Amino acid sequence: MSSYRKVNYSLRPAKHAQRRMMAELLSCLYPFRPVRNYRYVGFGSLWFEDFKLFHRILGYRDMISIERSGATERFEANRPYQAVRILFGDSNAKLQEIPWDIPSVLWLDYDSAISTSSLLDIRTVAGSMVSGSVIAVTLNVEEADELVDAKSKGEEPATALELFRSRFGEFVRGSIFSDDLIGRPFRALCREVLASQLESVLATRNVGVADEEQLSGQLVCQFNYADGHSMSTFVFVLFKNADAERFNSCDFSSLDFLAGIGDSVDIQMPVMTLKEIRQVESQLPSDDLTQIVTSGVPPGDVQKFSRIYRYLPNFAVLES
Repeated sequence: MSSYRKVNYSLRPAKHAQRRMMAELLSCLYPFRPVRNYRYVGFGSLWFEDFKLFHRILGYRDMISIERSGATERFEANRPYQAVRILFGDSNAKLQEIPWDIPSVLWLDYDSAISTSSLLDIRTVAGSMVSGSVIAVTLNVEEADELVDAKSKGEEPATALELFRSRFGEFVRGSIFSDDLIGRPFRALCREVLASQLESVLATRNVGVADEEQLSGQLVCQFNYADGHSMSTFVFVLFKNADAERFNSCDFSSLDFLAGIGDSVDIQMPVMTLKEIRQVESQLPSDDLTQIVTSGVPPGDVQKFSRIYRYLPNFAVLES
């Protein structure tokens, strides 16, 4: 079933916060070229939330949405701007139709776990993208599909582990155990597999290429959030050696939510009422959160809220 039939993407506060953080991160790419001149490619679904946000904040005018659904009329009717072009079909095929000759931002926003298909998408674009481009990959990191399938069939975890090894073992340097296919260890495993796949593609591409023209792929950050399932988005920037100074000038570490290159950003939603949110928000920003006056809100929730309040949607209650 298409993901738009399962999830209303406009009703997910953690995902909303991640989109706004992503927009702020992408705004740092100006040393490579004017940000508004980037091409954006993603999976808009029926709501096109990231397309609308990036057009408004970043000024993107060249945007492509890839949709697997056959409901072409409905998707075209919900297309938010003339600047958005929709390609209907599987991403493996449609990514090959897009020219990657200008700096582009590709957000492979899957709602599933890591798969050979997602690695194929990365291989397709990484072989052609130019310096200054971005590959972001969102995955369900709750547990591996191989483990889910094994459980549904009453099979042992060892069966799932063997299948996972056969599919992704070449991208993992150390040993893999059954416990690595679920929870935090699985999230770390996905990060390693994605980075290794990208490194492998670029290594092949760099053969025989002058040193200054060789490309690297740097993981800039990892967003972790949950609006139901545990999800992670891994954001890589591709740049050639000659553009290393441009990459450094992006100064991603200056972002409020990112302590350093490659760090994880945990988007945790505090349990607070609307009245509590307004009370705390009115006292932010603050260099000393211990001075925030609340009516019993736990300090941990105040801290969580202070990290992400700028990126949250505006909440309101309508009563009749």
